[in-house]
Amino acid sequence: MPELVVNIQADRFFRLKPGEFVAFADGKEKRVQFKKHDIDKALPPLPENPVDIDAGFLRIRAEVRKLFG
Repeated sequence: MPELVVNIQADRFFRLKPGEFVAFADGKEKRVQFKKHDIDKALPPLPENPVDIDAGFLRIRAEVRKLFG
């Protein structure tokens, strides 16, 4: 019989919508939903000077070498 309870809980878990979570506290569970915020997504402006592109590449390369050095 406990297997049936687990299957029901698993089914409820997999039917959660995006932004919904199950919070457990004091032996009880509660479904929580977070509001979706609109986030402005934009690419940074492109540098006009090719030297800026090269400098940016070298800077990023140096940072990666420091991380994985």
